[in-house]
Amino acid sequence: MIVNAFGKGGGSYLEPGDHLVHIFEVKDNDKTSKPAVDVVFKDDTGCTVKDTFFMTDAAMWRIANLAIACGFAKSANDPVLMKFNTKDLQGRVVMIRVVKETSQKDSKEYSVVKTFWSPKTGAPAAKAEVDPGRDDAGFEAYEKGGNDPW
Repeated sequence: MIVNAFGKGGGSYLEPGDHLVHIFEVKDNDKTSKPAVDVVFKDDTGCTVKDTFFMTDAAMWRIANLAIACGFAKSANDPVLMKFNTKDLQGRVVMIRVVKETSQKDSKEYSVVKTFWSPKTGAPAAKAEVDPGRDDAGFEAYEKGGNDPW
């Protein structure tokens, strides 16, 4: 029997890290109080992560940035962004950074998309994280062979 199993299978979630993915599915989310679309990202091994994009004035920048990152639009001022069908993003390729975050709803930890960018550009710089357990903050220059006056 000949079947089309493209995009089927898998079922695991993307773990934290940077991933080259394609936008596997874009569908309206009618379970939220505000207009939204759910975007499912999938890598070549079948692992996925879902992100919800709210279609409010305050949050529209996220879907615009995704459209730019996947090559649908050239910039924030590209006329194609004036009116476009979000389903047109389906099938496009983008880089995403996945992190684990604890849900406020059920206190469980989930993989979430933190940022996305074009595979043609470098990854955005990671934010430095301060370790509150360290008491030597400010002495990094000495550790790296800085100008130690003694």
